[in-house]
Amino acid sequence: MGLRESQERSRNRESSRNREGNRLRDKQRGDLRERGERGERRERLKSRDKERGRNRDREKDFSNKDARKERFRSITGKDWGRNVTTVDEGAQHYAIIKSPMAYIPSSINFYAVSPDSTNRILFFKGVPAYVGVNDVVAQACGGPLEKVVVHPTMFGGTGEEADDNTIEFHFVEAEHARNFYHYSRTGRYIVNGQPFCPQWFFQGSDPIDPEVMVHISTEGARRVLDLTLSHGSKDEVAAMIATYGMGGGPGGHEKSGVGVGGYSRESKRRGVKVVSLGTNIAEIQRDFEFYGKVISVVPLATTQCTISIHYEDVWSATKAYAAFMRRDFVSRKYKSWTISYGHDPVDRPCPGSLL
Repeated sequence: MGLRESQERSRNRESSRNREGNRLRDKQRGDLRERGERGERRERLKSRDKERGRNRDREKDFSNKDARKERFRSITGKDWGRNVTTVDEGAQHYAIIKSPMAYIPSSINFYAVSPDSTNRILFFKGVPAYVGVNDVVAQACGGPLEKVVVHPTMFGGTGEEADDNTIEFHFVEAEHARNFYHYSRTGRYIVNGQPFCPQWFFQGSDPIDPEVMVHISTEGARRVLDLTLSHGSKDEVAAMIATYGMGGGPGGHEKSGVGVGGYSRESKRRGVKVVSLGTNIAEIQRDFEFYGKVISVVPLATTQCTISIHYEDVWSATKAYAAFMRRDFVSRKYKSWTISYGHDPVDRPCPGSLL
């Protein structure tokens, strides 16, 4: 009797252990299933988010394409989808709009004379990305610019053409624009060894804002500001000359390779530090971009330590100048410097005829 009871208790204990083990295994399987379901849900949510992101990107592309079409239409006066395969005016239009930037032969007479005598806007289409805006500005002439506009060409180009830029010159005077246009059509306006020729902006141009015009006519306002170290020692001047050479910058003896984004390739390589002045070129650009788009910041090593700030337009330069004269935070930060309107490299007469 005692043996049977002992065997029965042993079987009960074994059965209890088996049931407990089964419960643990079932719980583990349930946990694995739940984790698997959660993982599947996460994957589904990730896929859904990716699809939504792709849809947003497609919508953005469509909106950008619409904007590019409108920009194309405003510049050329032509519809984006126009057939240009025939050898007529449309073919000439295609040759100019789709071809890489180069000197346009006189046989393709695309607005050889501006359709509007008050038009003061010229543009270069398809400027290669490796050509800096300062390279284009430095070789230009005719008269001061009210504005320089840089934007991607986006005229349906592929490959390297997709990175090309369009650069617009908004002259202060229409006469200056005409002088530069006729000079460039002689093939003597050369940038990086390649002749460039601008085209007239199709829609003409609006008058300059009266307030900006007052600053230009009474104060000699330009889109360029010069920061000059007023309390610098001879050692500081010598250090700047040793770092950057003499006469650097647009129109100087030693041109700086400043790209469309505004930063000098040479300055990047050298660390953009103005020796012993405690001033960083990128920091200057950040500070002064509070007032408007800065195309470039170029140290000019002359008899004085001068840093030239090239704004996109005169209006931004006048705002920065006025704020500096009011002794705002920028002028307090640069209290050892004085500010003045600089020389626009384009503000010089076009060379005369070679004939």
